[in-house]
Amino acid sequence: MGDEITDLIDREKTAHNNLVAELNEITVARIAGKLITVEAAEKAMGERIGAARPKLLSIPGGLARLVVAQDRDAIIQELRTAIAEAADALRPITADEVTTRDIIRLPDEHED
Repeated sequence: MGDEITDLIDREKTAHNNLVAELNEITVARIAGKLITVEAAEKAMGERIGAARPKLLSIPGGLARLVVAQDRDAIIQELRTAIAEAADALRPITADEVTTRDIIRLPDEHED
């Protein structure tokens, strides 16, 4: 019985220490200005998807022109370029790409 209580206390201490460590990481990120709101990330990703969609949809329409006018290697290169441009629009969002107004500003712990 005593060992079970000791084990439970140890598990709770570990969980507490893990939470404190995670909170410290969040605090450091907040101070460094690397936190953004979920809304800002969703908006930025929506803009990315909006930019990629027409690029992806234009690929099939351009195929007829490519097939008629060019050889196999040129067609492959044109397709790779078009796909790379669309994929670039979907690259991961970085904190630098979100405006400063979207950065989470949490009050300091000593502020009320």
